[in-house]
Amino acid sequence: MGKSKFIMLGIISIFISSGISADSSSYPNSRATYDEVESSVGCASNYSKQKKEDIFREKYKNHYMTWTGEVMLPESASVSLNVDRFGTQDLEVSFLDKKAGYDLEEGQIITVRFLMTSVGGCFLPHRGRYATVQ
Repeated sequence: MGKSKFIMLGIISIFISSGISADSSSYPNSRATYDEVESSVGCASNYSKQKKEDIFREKYKNHYMTWTGEVMLPESASVSLNVDRFGTQDLEVSFLDKKAGYDLEEGQIITVRFLMTSVGGCFLPHRGRYATVQ
């Protein structure tokens, strides 16, 4: 019984240690702007679906980015931004500090640093996590 508990604790610690961390030194930085991402892998891209996925995986996924936009949907733990100031939200991020968005106001212009997790499209925003307001 004691041996099986020890094995289970070892397995649990492996799962915990293999999770994605917010440590910014674990991920590369990207200087790509919203327009660059949009033109290469977003709605404005003319590439095939597979090529867009490959570019996203290589250049943007799990890269830290810094974008500025207008607050659209402020929540305590997340925010949506209109980055191109046209249409609706272009970026949705969850904050590293789950209370970071508490004082944000719609229409406010902010800059966020975030880890890109998924590409947006013509109707859905790009998504990220571990965001911090700069």
